[in-house]
Amino acid sequence: MYLDPFTNSTGGLNIPPRLSNIEITILAFLQTHTYLADPIIDIVLLQEMCTDRGLPVAEFCQGFLGLLARRLIEPQGDLRYALSEEGRKHLQHGPLAEYRGAGEKRVVEDDV
Repeated sequence: MYLDPFTNSTGGLNIPPRLSNIEITILAFLQTHTYLADPIIDIVLLQEMCTDRGLPVAEFCQGFLGLLARRLIEPQGDLRYALSEEGRKHLQHGPLAEYRGAGEKRVVEDDV
C-alpha cells in the first residue's frame, strides 16, 4: 500500500491521499521516457506527448500542478522542473507498479 508523503503535512492543502488518473498518466509518460537518468523535465515535450494521446491541455495542467503540490516534481529555476527524490521513488517502485499489479490481477481473474 502506497502512502502519500505529504498528505498529512500539507497544512491545509486539500490533496487527496491517492494520485489522480491524470497524475498517474503523466508519471507513466515520465517513466517511459527515461527521466530516471536525466530528471530535468521538458514540459513542452511532455505536454505534446500527453495531448497527442488525447489528454486535454487543461487536464495536463491540473495533473502537473497536482504533482507539484505533492512535491513529486520540483522547480529548478525559470520554467525548469525536475523529478524530486520522492518523484524518482514513484517511478522506480511507487504507485505505478501498484496499478500495473492490479491490472495483471484483473487479467488473471478474468481468465479463470
